[in-house]
Amino acid sequence: MQTAKHRAVLASAALLAGAFALSTGAAPGGQEEGDEIDRKVDDARTALEEWVENRRLISQEKRDWALGRDLLEDRIDMVQGQIDAVREDIAEAEKEIAENDAESAELEAENAKYVEAADELTATVTELEARIKELVKRLPDPILDRIGLFLKQLPDDPETTEQGLGERYMYVVGILNEIDKFNGEITRTSEVRTLPDGRAIEVTALYAGIGQAWYANAEGTIGGTGTAKPEGWTWTAANESAADIAQAIRIHEGVDQAAFVRLPLRVE
Repeated sequence: MQTAKHRAVLASAALLAGAFALSTGAAPGGQEEGDEIDRKVDDARTALEEWVENRRLISQEKRDWALGRDLLEDRIDMVQGQIDAVREDIAEAEKEIAENDAESAELEAENAKYVEAADELTATVTELEARIKELVKRLPDPILDRIGLFLKQLPDDPETTEQGLGERYMYVVGILNEIDKFNGEITRTSEVRTLPDGRAIEVTALYAGIGQAWYANAEGTIGGTGTAKPEGWTWTAANESAADIAQAIRIHEGVDQAAFVRLPLRVE
């Protein structure tokens, strides 16, 4: 299909050909004929100038089109590079997301283990606290005095306590350590005992761990035994053994030499 510019170039070429044909024809026969020839020559010149201009415009458009094509190709290359870079970023992001998902799954699994372990430890320390509260009823006064501060830290309600798990274990371990230590020792204390007749006298008590104890006055005339029972620590008079008990106390104090002493024993 011919464009308008192509048609203009063809018309200009036709006029130019006609002008040359006239210029090479017979000599002018008169004034009018000469004017006609001049007019045609002018038309041919004008047509030639238009043809030259059209050629220039065509060349300019070709150059502009070539330049535009180059710019467009550069732009396409640049955009394609950006697309490739975005694709690489997306691929990298997807890889990181996959790695993060895997790591998150591992952390969740590990956290689940910690939660399960914490639940087990919480159940254990709760049971230990309950058992300690029951054991306290069977403990003698000297060990109760040692662990009194720890006992006050045991929560009244494990379900609502604000104490941390580590803190609760610390108090439980502290109590059990003191009880174990006391249970492996012979402990001597000065106490005031109330006799069956209502009199209160000062005696020396000798504890063999947390299960058995004896007491006697300085004269060795009044004595008794102590035993742990479920309802609490109880004392029973044993005046018939007061002298032996007093001798055992003096041996423990280093006053008398070591010797075998027969002491009453009560097992509940």
